[in-house]
Amino acid sequence: MNPLTGSAKFLFTTLLNAVLALFFFLFAAHFASPVFVGRVALLQLLELGSAVALTLIPGQVVNRELGYSLGSGNSQTQKLSGSILVSGLLASPFTLFILLFPRYLWLSIPYYILYIYFNYQGYILSGLGRFTEVNSMYAVFTVTRWGLSTLGVFYGLRYLILFWTLGALVRTVWGEIVLRRLGIHYSFDLGLIRRLVFTGLPLYFSGITSFIAGQGDRLLVVYLLGSYYLGIYQLVALIGGVPSLLLGSLQSALIPSSSYHYGRGVPVGEMGGSVFRLLSLFGFLLALVGAGVGPLFLTRFFPAYGVGALPLRILLVSVTVTFVFSSAGFFLVTGANYRPFLVVALVGALTDVVFSLLLIPRLGILGAALAQASTDFAVSALTLFFAWRLHAVPSTRVERLIAALSPITLLGLTWAWPLGVLTLPVLYRLLGLVRRADVEVVRRFTPPKLKGAVAVLEILCNE
Repeated sequence: MNPLTGSAKFLFTTLLNAVLALFFFLFAAHFASPVFVGRVALLQLLELGSAVALTLIPGQVVNRELGYSLGSGNSQTQKLSGSILVSGLLASPFTLFILLFPRYLWLSIPYYILYIYFNYQGYILSGLGRFTEVNSMYAVFTVTRWGLSTLGVFYGLRYLILFWTLGALVRTVWGEIVLRRLGIHYSFDLGLIRRLVFTGLPLYFSGITSFIAGQGDRLLVVYLLGSYYLGIYQLVALIGGVPSLLLGSLQSALIPSSSYHYGRGVPVGEMGGSVFRLLSLFGFLLALVGAGVGPLFLTRFFPAYGVGALPLRILLVSVTVTFVFSSAGFFLVTGANYRPFLVVALVGALTDVVFSLLLIPRLGILGAALAQASTDFAVSALTLFFAWRLHAVPSTRVERLIAALSPITLLGLTWAWPLGVLTLPVLYRLLGLVRRADVEVVRRFTPPKLKGAVAVLEILCNE
């Protein structure tokens, strides 16, 4: 199971979705009323909320359990997959919560049923290392949904919902065909489903808490500052989250791949250390470049939103850098250490509420960005602490130096960000932060056509 090629495939489909979604909303903003755009945004919000609340077996647990089962040669892997698939069907009746919302959303109930079910299909295929199949399904769904949605701008929200449902149906049917070819059929094992649900409860509650906390600053912005500033902050937060969204797509390949190799006897700390060291270099550089270029993009294409330039810089640095430390949580999942996530989520929610109440009334959307940055810092620091304590990531001189080096990304808040981009690789080379073992891991999994990446790491490694 190759984590590098798998991550590249998820990165591509995530980028494709981000680009097409951005194009659709720009198109809708030009040809449709703000009311229509707001209703589409509500559809997406409910999509995210239903995925969090109705997925009783979190995707990380599915990825970990199947990857580990496959790696350890467990003969029950297909039965495990079939039971997880059934749990996706069991969530269907709960989508009727949509009836609590305005009537124009009722037509979307079949879409949410299919959405939750095909998410389980994707989790299963990812856990089995079928990265090509699952990303082909994602790509078809993305193109179908956002491509046909442009017609919905002219014909109305009902047709847009029908187009989304059509895309979900195509993807679901495709997923069923792939799963059947792999010999996976429905298998109802209540004891197994119950075990997976209870095992994943910390991650489940963590997801709900994070979802609620993630909307807290936006609710306070609209309540205290009004819809005008909410519109500015929403766009700023959307752009500021793009780098971490792209990095977050790596989770879908890293968790099943690391679990697979853990099942084959590779220590969790060894894998966690290599990923943390390499991801830190990539993430820090991405934060610097994003913070330097992002405000230029904002003022060039959205000049009316220029007041959000500084908050955007803060979000691009904080969200991206802290994601590097939070990524240590991938290997807590690999080692089946789920309990810390509940503590992390509760601390994150409390921090978000406290700093939002303190900063937004005084500093406006700048305060909202600072509150988000404070929350991200608290969550990522606590996640890294647990990862070090439970040996999911090593706590040697190298990892501590990387943590100490992270403030260099604050240059992204100034005109001197190119200096940080040039200095960072030199420091990694001089301080020996890229190890020979990291280079060999990348060499092992890199396809022949991409061996240039190994050459770059060879330059940065001084061992």
